[in-house]
Amino acid sequence: MQKENFLWYFFSRYGVVHQNQDYIMSIDGNPKDPETIGISITKLLEILKISPTGEVLVMLDINHNRLMGMDNQVGVQTVEVARELEISLLM
Repeated sequence: MQKENFLWYFFSRYGVVHQNQDYIMSIDGNPKDPETIGISITKLLEILKISPTGEVLVMLDINHNRLMGMDNQVGVQTVEVARELEISLLM
């Protein structure tokens, strides 16, 4: 990748909040164990930020599963981190 390239990342599945941190989960992941199974949004955005491209766009289609008792505010922390890192975010 080069400075004039554009990097976009798209993810569509589940998201959970654990200890005020957002995680994205695969469809077969255990939402009660996001630190082990999930991907931390903070870590993901930090990795994308250091890419050598000029621009980064992150598109997330994440939701939480109310049937599993996961009634949370998934996405709030994601927006905050993206803003801090100056990463374009579409949710």
